Amino acid sequence: MPSEKLTLPQPWQLHDKIIDGAIINRLSFQSFSDMITEAQTMKKPKTLEARLRRLRLAKQVVYYMNGSTTPVGPDDVTMMPIPNAQMLTTHLDEDEGAIGKITREGDGISTSIVYELGTPIPVTGKEPITELEFLAKTYGDVEDVMSANDSITQTAMLIATVARPPGMLQLPSWAVNAITVGDGVTIAKLVTPHFLGLPVESENE
Repeated sequence: MPSEKLTLPQPWQLHDKIIDGAIINRLSFQSFSDMITEAQTMKKPKTLEARLRRLRLAKQVVYYMNGSTTPVGPDDVTMMPIPNAQMLTTHLDEDEGAIGKITREGDGISTSIVYELGTPIPVTGKEPITELEFLAKTYGDVEDVMSANDSITQTAMLIATVARPPGMLQLPSWAVNAITVGDGVTIAKLVTPHFLGLPVESENE
């Protein structure tokens, strides 16, 4: 859900408009992964962290001019007054969602791993999705996961291709887009390494 509308510390004149407010939306884990992929292809600014921050300020934030929304692109963000950028960046990670936990230990290959979502996924007219099961038997099941460039992208692929709610064959695409950053990052730490042959972090780390 979007946060409350924020008043910018300094009116921002962008071309022919003056931007005075903003709402920061919750970033889904899939959107976070997509932004990382996009940031990796950008040439400016120099660091990946700065490129990702620029994309988030452009895509995660909705800007307002006199009460109406107005589009702001990644290149426009570079012209933002520093006090505005400072304020907005302090709020970008405020609504990442609750962190879930492993409820069934397994290796993901011979025995399934069950993860309880910190933020259940609402389902219209039905009970929410509260758990995801991870089980893959062959290389083909995890080929996209193992071929991804980083842990976040690997986990996004794992959720999209392997994860399923108990009793279902696959997690629907709309539900994939509802996974929060809090849950996605936790799955990256506790579940994804099993499918890559890597050590798994403790839940307390």
